[in-house]
Amino acid sequence: QSGRIGGLVPVMPWYTLIPRDQWGITDPKDLAMIESKFDVPHGDRRQEMVFIGTDLKIDSIRSALDKCLMNKKELKRYKFYSNDAHLG
Repeated sequence: QSGRIGGLVPVMPWYTLIPRDQWGITDPKDLAMIESKFDVPHGDRRQEMVFIGTDLKIDSIRSALDKCLMNKKELKRYKFYSNDAHLG
């Protein structure tokens, strides 16, 4: 393998952080699509990962990623110490 094997590229800010009147979207179908991605209390905040390849060990990948998630106690502690007003 030569060259880059991965990368992170921000596409745009989450809509939940932008006042609705600044979205610049007027098409009702586009608005409905965006709003369908909203979930309380985080709005449209989410991360998406794509794995491309052959013979991927999906169970191993999922297990490794699941180990990165906070449990309920850790999340509660994080919310207590965080200044992020958007965490609810």
